Amino acid sequence: MLSNLSVTCNRRTAFSHSFTSLLLSASKKRGLQARLTVIPIIFFVRCRFYDAIDNTICLFCIGREENRAIDDIFVTQTWQPESINCRSPSFAMGSTADCKEAYEARLLPASSSEGKQYCNHSFSKPLAILTTITGILILVILISYCRMHTFLAFLLVASGIGLVLGMPAVALMKSVQTGIGETLGSIAGIIALGAMLGKLVGLSGAAQQISTRMTEWFGIKHIRWAFMVTGFIVGLPLFYSVGFMLLVPIAITVAFNNKLPAVYVGLPLLASLSVTQGYLPPHPAPLFLVKQLHADMGRTLLYGIIISVPAILVSGALYGSFVKKYNSIPNLSFVAPQLPEGQLPSVSMSILTVLLPIILIGGSSLLTPFLKDGSFLKESLLFAGDATVSLLITIFVALFSLRVLKYNSKEQVNQHLIGAVKEVASLLLIFGGAGALKQVLTDGGVSQIIATQLQGSAMNPYILGWSIAAIIRVCVGSSTVSGITTAGFIAPLMLTTNINPNLMVLSIGAGSMMFSHVNDTGFWLFREYFQLSLKDTIKTWSVVDTLVSVTGLLGVLVLEWFV
Repeated sequence: MLSNLSVTCNRRTAFSHSFTSLLLSASKKRGLQARLTVIPIIFFVRCRFYDAIDNTICLFCIGREENRAIDDIFVTQTWQPESINCRSPSFAMGSTADCKEAYEARLLPASSSEGKQYCNHSFSKPLAILTTITGILILVILISYCRMHTFLAFLLVASGIGLVLGMPAVALMKSVQTGIGETLGSIAGIIALGAMLGKLVGLSGAAQQISTRMTEWFGIKHIRWAFMVTGFIVGLPLFYSVGFMLLVPIAITVAFNNKLPAVYVGLPLLASLSVTQGYLPPHPAPLFLVKQLHADMGRTLLYGIIISVPAILVSGALYGSFVKKYNSIPNLSFVAPQLPEGQLPSVSMSILTVLLPIILIGGSSLLTPFLKDGSFLKESLLFAGDATVSLLITIFVALFSLRVLKYNSKEQVNQHLIGAVKEVASLLLIFGGAGALKQVLTDGGVSQIIATQLQGSAMNPYILGWSIAAIIRVCVGSSTVSGITTAGFIAPLMLTTNINPNLMVLSIGAGSMMFSHVNDTGFWLFREYFQLSLKDTIKTWSVVDTLVSVTGLLGVLVLEWFV
């Protein structure tokens, strides 16, 4: 049986190589564009042959109970994956012991979806990682060089990666739909309402008023520091996307009015928002880590603030000072025309309106822990403190507090709000595509494979937690998914070692911010607003997030000596 299987496998491999050669030779006559189109086809076709071989081996490995020949193979340990020359050495990475354990336990019938998934994950760990990396590279090629629409590129790559990982077609499409739905479900309302609020703040002159006063108070030389501090304060209670939608239009307005590069002014602000998102509860991933690892909320917050200071200084102030050469024209739809002084709202009302979502969300977070569960007051505060609801309330308040309806008709205001949604519609599609890719990688088991590979390492536990989170973040794209996934693998380690759980929360949080790139929605949010090329976005935004991650780990290692 083994010899027949080997012959079949070799024939498939030979056919795969022949098909590859044929496509490449044909593409040479068509130039670079054709080759860039052919390469993904070659990759996916060849991997599907390998996947078919995997399923064959799985059926052989986890055979029926009455198959005594297979039992003998397990008992004598004479069966070796290396003996089948399908795609060594990656095929040889499968563990015979793991396969035997699953066979003996009878937990994974070969015909079941769980059995097939186990086989794919057991025997294709290197292929899964290689598939992820190759898929991301293909995504960059499709967007940068083939000029394919980003949403289409995401769907194509997500589907291809899912097929290579062995996901059934129906399950794959369900993953894609779930990824798009969950991503847009959690962020579409925030992005759309944030764009509307930003438009009202600009239309009323509030952004002009705030930017003028900030320039007067801090001086043009220190305006970056003002935004950096503002970003940290605002980022404590707010989700990253909410803080971004509220503050970036003001930063762009300040930069435009003072003829400064928008990236130069905005990057310190975004560095602060990133740090609070990754390090500090009550943001989703840090809060989950605190509960999962049984850390102390107060101490984690204190240590996180201590580590945040050097992280923001290195990524926002230091590196941010070198990005002045990226003088692209930002999205000017968020820069309203200058209004006469008499038509501007007051400074206090402008600032209060912009800060209203922060007050609602922050107040809810601070007060609800002290209120009785189920009480009307607590339920009302939780409702008003929801990010979507707080923005909705602020929009209606802004119509009157910023005197928008006094100088504009209802039809004009409606047209401006419709225009604001149109400006972010394409961005929402990109977010949906990134969510689809993230979900496929998660359901395909890539994050679990990576974490399992690193779990047995003998490195420093804080570096280990950071490494698992960092690699999952780079592959999956979501800092929240990265942090939550890593917690499941680190939690057992916490029970057997004397590790400070507060520092572990911070090290995982820092790792979850590692190198934001094309599979991260924040990457595209930054690119859309600051209108940078893909390459320049990586040189600015991706580097800043990497510095946030690495500096956070170094801060944890230093704190380890004192706590």
